[in-house]
Amino acid sequence: MQGNGSSNEDMAIAVQYYVQSLISKYPYWNRKQGADHFFVNCDIIGRMAAQRLPLLNNAIQVVCASGDALEFKPSKDIVLPAFELQPSG
Repeated sequence: MQGNGSSNEDMAIAVQYYVQSLISKYPYWNRKQGADHFFVNCDIIGRMAAQRLPLLNNAIQVVCASGDALEFKPSKDIVLPAFELQPSG
């Protein structure tokens, strides 16, 4: 990672390394090549990470907008609806 804040590329690489470490440490974690996983992707960082990890193509993407998805597949992917929180009281 870089000193003055990380670039999107650096953060995407960190996500890639993290997922790869899970696969190495827990071999059963990836027994269905990502088909039994989901990930939330609301930024370009998630899209960049998904490009590097083929198993994320099989996972369900929960996105903030369909443009955030690597390839939005309506048959399996979900758009998380945006809403504004109202102050209580």
